[in-house]
Amino acid sequence: MMFDLGSDSGERNNLFFLDKMDTGWMLEIVFPTIAKYEKSVAQCPNIKPGEEFVGYKKVAVKSA
Repeated sequence: MMFDLGSDSGERNNLFFLDKMDTGWMLEIVFPTIAKYEKSVAQCPNIKPGEEFVGYKKVAVKSA
């Protein structure tokens, strides 16, 4: 889902599924960044709320 948060802060109009699909080209630019973020979170998971941070654990990352 893709929203224009500047004019639709309530996220009511999904731009990806409307008749005007001229914003789809942005996904090609954004997906590699999302993949890098997901890989970094897999390597260094976020701590749970209230949990004391004692350092990162080594986590094996599966290749896609």
